[in-house]
Amino acid sequence: MPGILITANRLEDGVVVWLATDFTWTETRSRAGIFDADTVQTARHSAAGDQTNNFVTAIYEVMVDGKADVSAREAIRANRGPTIQAPPDRHPSIR
Repeated sequence: MPGILITANRLEDGVVVWLATDFTWTETRSRAGIFDADTVQTARHSAAGDQTNNFVTAIYEVMVDGKADVSAREAIRANRGPTIQAPPDRHPSIR
C-alpha cells in the first residue's frame, strides 16, 4: 500500500492543515505524516476525533503515489491558494 497523507481545513480559520506523525495538525505540507498500513487506522481515528471536537473539517486522504499527492489541487492547497486574485468589491460599503 502506498502511503497516505491526511489533510483537512482548520475549523477556526479555514487554513489547510495536514496530520503529522505525532497526530497534531501542521500548516506545513512538508511536515505532514505519511501513514502506512500499520499507522493509517490510528491516524484516521485521531483525525475523526479532531473533527468531532470541531477542530478540523473536510478531512480527506491523499494517496502518496506520485500522482494524487502532486496534483494541481494539492499544489494549490500546499501553497495556500487561490490561484487567482479576487476582484475588488464593486459595491461601496453601506454605512
